[in-house]
Amino acid sequence: MMTLSLSDLVTLTKRLIDLLNRELEMMSQRRPRDLQPLIEEKAKLAAIYQRETQALKQDRTPLVREPGVAAELKSLTLRFTELLAEQGRKLKALTQVTDGVIQAIGREVVTRSQPVLGYGRNGTVRTANAGGASFALNRTI
Repeated sequence: MMTLSLSDLVTLTKRLIDLLNRELEMMSQRRPRDLQPLIEEKAKLAAIYQRETQALKQDRTPLVREPGVAAELKSLTLRFTELLAEQGRKLKALTQVTDGVIQAIGREVVTRSQPVLGYGRNGTVRTANAGGASFALNRTI
């Protein structure tokens, strides 16, 4: 059973859309540290949103009683879904870029840890095998 009215669910969806838009803007501006307060608020609102939409799936009576509000909710839900997909694409792209940078750093660490000993027979560079190199990474966005 829904604990929010359909109008309240519309308001909640609008708040989630606003948060996603702000997050996407911050990602575009490369301000990941500013995302943390939004992420926490979004998680709370998303939990309420999921609970209420699940209740609507069980009992569609509010949608039938308020067709105008239901139509607005449907439109907002489509926009919300589009923004979630866009956010997913941006996060994937940012992750790929970050992973590429991390791999380049790792290669450079290995290269610098293997001094050049000279040249081999076919002009290939001979390096000392210094074993593996390691570094730590905190993957917080």
